[in-house]
Amino acid sequence: MKKTLAIIAATAVLAAATLIPCLSSGIMASAATANTITITQSTSDTASHTYSAYQIFTGELQDDGSLENVQWTTDFNDLAGYIAENSTTYSTIGSDFSSSMTAAIAAAALENYNDNSDEIQEFATAVAAYIESKTISATATGTGTGDVEISGITSDGYYFIQDTTDNMTEGAYTRYILVNMDADTGLEVDVKSGLPTVEKKVKENTKTVEYDTEGLGTETIVGEDYNDVADYSIGDSIEFELIGSLPENFFDYDTYYYQFIDTMCKGLTLDIAGGSSTSLDTGDFTIYVGDTTNGRGTTVINTNCYTVTDNSGSGFIITFGDLTDIEDTNGDDITLNADSLIYVIYTAYLNEDAVIGLDGNENEVYLIYSNNPNSGGKDDHGQTPEDKNIVFTYELDTTKIDVNTQEGLEGAEFKLYYEESSTKYYVQVDSSNKVTDWTTDETDASVLTSGTDGLFKVIGLDDGTYYLEETKAPTGYNLLSEAVKVMISATTKNNQQWTTTVDAALTNLSVTVADNEPGTASASTGIVEITVVNKSGSTIPETGGIGTTIFYVVGSVLVAGAGVLLITKKRAKSAQ
Repeated sequence: MKKTLAIIAATAVLAAATLIPCLSSGIMASAATANTITITQSTSDTASHTYSAYQIFTGELQDDGSLENVQWTTDFNDLAGYIAENSTTYSTIGSDFSSSMTAAIAAAALENYNDNSDEIQEFATAVAAYIESKTISATATGTGTGDVEISGITSDGYYFIQDTTDNMTEGAYTRYILVNMDADTGLEVDVKSGLPTVEKKVKENTKTVEYDTEGLGTETIVGEDYNDVADYSIGDSIEFELIGSLPENFFDYDTYYYQFIDTMCKGLTLDIAGGSSTSLDTGDFTIYVGDTTNGRGTTVINTNCYTVTDNSGSGFIITFGDLTDIEDTNGDDITLNADSLIYVIYTAYLNEDAVIGLDGNENEVYLIYSNNPNSGGKDDHGQTPEDKNIVFTYELDTTKIDVNTQEGLEGAEFKLYYEESSTKYYVQVDSSNKVTDWTTDETDASVLTSGTDGLFKVIGLDDGTYYLEETKAPTGYNLLSEAVKVMISATTKNNQQWTTTVDAALTNLSVTVADNEPGTASASTGIVEITVVNKSGSTIPETGGIGTTIFYVVGSVLVAGAGVLLITKKRAKSAQ
């Protein structure tokens, strides 16, 4: 006869072995407790479960593992007839049962089924339906997290165990379990987790990212420079990545519903092909299949395998109606397994509503997924916890002051730029001084003009090194001879271990001028403040200012006068 399921742990011992084909994830006897079935769940499943055990057959478990004197229990004495009567529903096994079948013959019929076969799965489904139709009470139940004990099992026999948890939304139902047990010895059953996970990462463009030593945080899995925290300028294109895993028991599902619910904050806008007036489309995303060993890979899922819809104007929803039936861009089938990972890649940008400094610009994702393999995966759905990341941006406040009086100077004009590969990128701002874009054409750069208090602002900058180039000095003052170097430094969480506390994501903000002169900064407000001094032109400066003009005018008059005097003297000498 058939022994246990192929997926049952090889460490099962004879006293606890299932000698009638069964459904379970593993059977152990070493920690078993008499008169108790212990369900050991995956540590990743922290939901509270209720398990109900129903005894179908009674009997005497022999030393060789066989069950003798097999009898129906009172509640299940017409189970065989029920299956036969519903042979249309249970077409695979319906003809193997009849209303007059004895328990011994029914048990023998079960012995002819292969472990974990379609037949044994259909039998378990029929038992569950029979229990519901007859409103049968459980022989014993157990509720809890982690190891759940079903105590009060007083007789040997064949048991059907069902996860009867109400409204399971944060976990997943356990597959039906069929076991043969010795009540005096007890039984321990290990079950596989039915829980997928999801992570959301943002690509950091300047800082070095540290990686976890294990799990989805490794560089191989998440990819280079992906982190939970990043900072950018307003208008910058930012790449985001969603990584969804699959449950250990993925193969237990006939179909598998899988849905990403992604939410963007007010300060982030999705990059949509054709502009913001265009509706979301599958073409705005690239979805890869990877695995827990090699990471993302190059296999791209065909866009006809999923739909994309708007998430109430603040994100998107990507829905796979059945993740067991997908194909690549060439139309070839993709076979997934428990080690597979689903990657969603897209871009967004910080907009004019971006929060400066804390509280940052948070965004999150969670999964909706099939969580009941017993129903084929069609109807019951669970939800993962949200996973978040955060994007910061900062403000530069510059005050133009007199070197002596320290008073603000009105009318100074500057252009702000950064350099990359010897190319200057000049900032463009809107009427509120918020960054809109960058240009390599200096003539298209925004002119930043100091007000009556000497202040001008640039709102929405990444951390990094910038240069303020004065293009016009205040009246009566010298034009700066070289650009002012400004370095904004933000200390952010860069080891992929950020939780959800914003002040743990951005811990410090500072600014220096000309390499060593500190300004003032606040991580809370995200504002860095510096001053730029101007000297008066009355000291005949090297360039610029009214003092230079007066010097040139007076000098010209003196030179002209000397020339006239020299000519007069020469004429007078000639006349002599």
